[in-house]
Amino acid sequence: MKKALSILLFVFSLWVPAFSQNPKVDEFERITCEELLARLDSLVSRVKANPDAEAYIILHPKRNSPAQATYYRNLILKTLQRQGQDLTRFNLYRGAESNEARGTFYVLQNGSEISEKGSLWLMEEPDLSKAFLFDSYGDDGVCPTFAPAVYAKLLKDNRSHTGKVIIHSSSRRTEREDARRWIETLTKDFAVPRKQIRITYGKRDIFHYAEFWILPPKK
Repeated sequence: MKKALSILLFVFSLWVPAFSQNPKVDEFERITCEELLARLDSLVSRVKANPDAEAYIILHPKRNSPAQATYYRNLILKTLQRQGQDLTRFNLYRGAESNEARGTFYVLQNGSEISEKGSLWLMEEPDLSKAFLFDSYGDDGVCPTFAPAVYAKLLKDNRSHTGKVIIHSSSRRTEREDARRWIETLTKDFAVPRKQIRITYGKRDIFHYAEFWILPPKK
């Protein structure tokens, strides 16, 4: 029994430093949004399982074509926002360009970092002096990115601005249902003043979706 325990402790002593020296937990190249979200869920679980752990997400844009990597960045950051994750534990960087858009996930502990991670790649700060589309939400539920809490905070931090919600639906009945749902979500769940929300209706569409705009005050 003592011999078996000694062997187990020896193997464990080898495994621990190996883990700390090899913090890479995932890597991918040209994947769908569903696959990316599944991998992100796994990364979040690893980080939350250890209070001392931090994630490093390195995205490498395709050479001369950064659109796919930019989409990955937006989907990752907006999903973390939607989930209410502590963003200080998820560090996202833009790595060197590659032949294809790809990414690597690392989990590090005790304040350690990785070398050659590139430059910090955060969402651009919005220009509140002009109207802009914050995000959109479709009822198909495929890879949603709209974070109501973040939208609501932006409105509450800028009380002179208006949140314009443009609803696209297939009928007047569903338009009204969608309008009621979003008004209740923003006012009751996130305490946005009703006077800050303007509901309008776009062109009829077989798909149900909503656009969430931020409008500056009229001069």
